[in-house]
Amino acid sequence: MTSYVYPFASGATTGRIDQGQDFGGTGPIYAIGNARITSLGAPGWPGGRGILYQLLDGSRRGQYVFVYEGVRPSVRVGQVVGAGQRIGSLIPGSSTGIEIGFADANGVPLSHSEYTEGKETVRGKEMARFLAHLKAGGGKTDYGGGPIGFAKQFVFGDPLEALGIGSGQGLKQDILGVGGQAASTVGAQVVEYIGGLLGEKAAPILLTIALVVGGAFLIYFGLARAVGVAQPVATPLRAVRAGAIAGAAA
Repeated sequence: MTSYVYPFASGATTGRIDQGQDFGGTGPIYAIGNARITSLGAPGWPGGRGILYQLLDGSRRGQYVFVYEGVRPSVRVGQVVGAGQRIGSLIPGSSTGIEIGFADANGVPLSHSEYTEGKETVRGKEMARFLAHLKAGGGKTDYGGGPIGFAKQFVFGDPLEALGIGSGQGLKQDILGVGGQAASTVGAQVVEYIGGLLGEKAAPILLTIALVVGGAFLIYFGLARAVGVAQPVATPLRAVRAGAIAGAAA
């Protein structure tokens, strides 16, 4: 499964390269990969807003990514996010836009020592190439083929895309709104808590349970329809209820 995704939607526009890559426009900002949010805020940068996170896997595991300036964070320090999970949004009409690049653990851009105003730095160009590569790949995670790949994409990725009816990213953001974002945050906290209890085996265990239960239901549903049961779900429930009533009457 590919680790990294393009972190912007279609409303974002590219700008100059300096310590990182500049972006303007509007829309959500996603985590490039599975990551831990290590700090919020950017002292000394225009607006003082920012997100710093550390990548947890893939070829750039351990590296830090900064997103500074015109960003409105929607995460908290210490939160673990998945590749493609929303971490904030571009502030519409921001005079600076945002800048994204590689940093050290303190949030200082790796290109800081060589930077002068307007200069394209080595690390800035590295981030620009990295993002261009992700964008050229469609900014999508490759979950593989077959039933397992479908299940991974449906559970961990974009369910609408897994079903072959288009991407649900924009639809989800339109529906969620402020209240939905809060619910999403609560849901993420619950998942994170369960994951902490079960450790690294949480995802495989939950995926296995989902596959087994889902597969069993599909087999039952298919067999029930094959033998002529018009309502495979409601019929056995009515039978159980009738049995319970008859047992109580006896």
